[in-house]
Amino acid sequence: MKLPPQQPALGQLRQPHSIERVTFTTRDVANMACVDQQHLQRPMESHTRRGDRSPIHPGRFPAHMPDALGGQPSHYLDERLIEGGTCAPAGDACHQGYFRRMRPTALITGASRGLGAAIARELHPTYDLLLGARTERALTEILFELPGATGLPVELCDFDAVADAVRGIDRLDVLVHNASVISLGLVAESTVAQWRKTLETNVIAVAELTRLLLPALRVAEGHVVLINSTAGLQAYDRWSTYAASKFALRAFADALRLEEPQLRVTSIHPGRIDTDMQKTIIELERKTYNPAEYLTPQSVARAVRQALETPLDAHPTMVVLRQIPRDTPERAPGVRPTTC
Repeated sequence: MKLPPQQPALGQLRQPHSIERVTFTTRDVANMACVDQQHLQRPMESHTRRGDRSPIHPGRFPAHMPDALGGQPSHYLDERLIEGGTCAPAGDACHQGYFRRMRPTALITGASRGLGAAIARELHPTYDLLLGARTERALTEILFELPGATGLPVELCDFDAVADAVRGIDRLDVLVHNASVISLGLVAESTVAQWRKTLETNVIAVAELTRLLLPALRVAEGHVVLINSTAGLQAYDRWSTYAASKFALRAFADALRLEEPQLRVTSIHPGRIDTDMQKTIIELERKTYNPAEYLTPQSVARAVRQALETPLDAHPTMVVLRQIPRDTPERAPGVRPTTC
């Protein structure tokens, strides 16, 4: 059997060999890779102690791997692929088989447009994506834009359908809860249906999807990101239902973080974002919409990625983003405002 094109046999490597940003010498490769096929068919035992994570994703390689391998979750490697079932030593390394890069998997809800689509674009280069939305049609455009992404069309409040949709997921590195609904109005004019829809979508559906995926997240020692709001930090008049749901979402995140210490749980609290939802809010508030007054979806998506890439000796529990108007040159994105 021949090796894939342009992939040298490991025994021929005499110079340090680089895969993405991870570099090994051939002796390192030999130490890590000479295993038989039978060993590969059973899960590798994690060498990570709780509270002391290796830079390389746990359970993928032995603990004697070099410590200077980076630390980004998008740069770990999968098990050996061994040609012919065995890997025999040949000098400093093995003469058969090759590395393949294992990409982490991220599931994003509400990914068909707005902030969810921006997060998907931000993570697409380094993650295998599962993109959620209510319908297949809603996902058509973003799936065409991001080759390799997989659609997960399901109504999040149809809990039986959600359970069926995620049943085959046995490992998940990142879960981003982005989907939400909003309605504004006075408490005196609110309805039971309004409260039920807001709380069921923004809180109960989040809790149930997380519960269903906890086994997969535990396997990966994964990261749960909850897109909250500054309304989850302070409530305003006419925002009672939405703010109540976001306060509850923050409480859920805090409890989950304590109950699942092997996971990282991050609440992202952005201010107003230039999305279709924001246009609806401004219309309800009977104001004039000016996109320059709000955060861009790309800025919030980048904050999500930065939270995911936080070194594993740190736990980003909460990120708050306040909008800076961009209607003057000194307020343009990437320009720090001057102060007196």
